[in-house]
Amino acid sequence: MIFSTHPYAQLSSVEQPWENTEFELHISSAHVDGATVYADMARQAGLKLKLTRYPAENYLDVAWMKKPFIISGWFGRPTVALALQVAYVSQASWNETFWKRPEFDRLVADARKTLDQAKRRDLFFEAQRMLWEDGGAMIPVFENWIDATSSKVKGIEPHAFGALGFYYWDGAWVDA
Repeated sequence: MIFSTHPYAQLSSVEQPWENTEFELHISSAHVDGATVYADMARQAGLKLKLTRYPAENYLDVAWMKKPFIISGWFGRPTVALALQVAYVSQASWNETFWKRPEFDRLVADARKTLDQAKRRDLFFEAQRMLWEDGGAMIPVFENWIDATSSKVKGIEPHAFGALGFYYWDGAWVDA
């Protein structure tokens, strides 16, 4: 969705080269509901999306990082440094958008090695601004994690990567 405050929202139809283009979004069968909502939001912003569905069991093999426009899901990372390093620097193995900017890479590297917290914050802020303005990812939602268990459930500890101890339940038990 292009918010009314974004500069692109003010473009006339002549300035919108995507107006008569249909974009093909490659999705897993596990993403149908979310992709359908996303396509509807895109339509409201003047974009046409065609959803091409693949079976969930082979989506990663045939579409993920192979097709130009995909859906994926990411768990959180405990630090901004890790999140940017894993998915957005030029040489990241999981750089899904293949977005490469040496200046961005330098900002992330400099932020990771500085001990000055104010400078680190400023460098990460600038890197994230650059990613927001120019990066290839569109992030329609962020997931909140709420861990809740019965007081009888033991051995499940909060985890920075996901809900319910990131499903590491090998040490979990129910106390009678």
